[in-house]
Formats: sequence, structure tokens, C-alpha cells
Amino acid sequence: MATSCHLSPPAQTPAHTPASGYILAKTAKSGIFYFFTGVFTTVNTETGDLLVGETGLFPGDAFLYESRLTAQRIANQLNRAGIGSHWHAVPASTPFEIPFAPIAHPGVRETAPPAA
Repeated sequence: MATSCHLSPPAQTPAHTPASGYILAKTAKSGIFYFFTGVFTTVNTETGDLLVGETGLFPGDAFLYESRLTAQRIANQLNRAGIGSHWHAVPASTPFEIPFAPIAHPGVRETAPPAA
């Protein structure tokens, strides 16, 4: 069973606030960026509860922290879980080149139908 909780007040996103704060970001091996939304989820495992962070795919999904120290403290807490790539506190003004994959539309075949 998983439960969610906000670590902080409702998220302020870089799209709606001055880009003077810090966000948490990590890059997967595939090159995809993930951004911490400010929400923790507790997942029950055989070895005990595991605290994981909920993510978004765009910088605007990220929770905006006022200080680098606070952002790095949260990153360190998430990194202790040892899941995937490490989180880093970065300035909200950091430009990210978001890789886009082609989107398959419902009802549209991505490959040709089999030959009859």
C-alpha cells in the first residue's frame, strides 16, 4: 500500500514564479529528465517503508525551493533510497533540452499491417 504526502505547501512551479529558486532534477540513463514535484510517497516493502519522490517530465512540474540548501537536503533524502539516478538541486532558470519521442495516437498503426 502506498500513501502520498506533500513535503511542502502546494507546489510553486517555475512557470508561475520568478526563476530565482531551485528545483530537483535527475537524468535517467536513457537521457530523459525527471523533476521532483514536492510529493513523497511511502511504499511498503519487505524490508520496511521506502520513501520515494513523485516526478514530472517537465521543469514546470517541479516544486520550487527558495534556497539551495533546502533543495539539496531534500535531494539527499531522496538519494538515500538508492532508486535510479541521483537527484540534484539546480537553479530553476537552468535550460533543459527535453527529448521528445514520437507520440502514438490512438487508432493509428505505428507499423504497416501484415501482408495478406
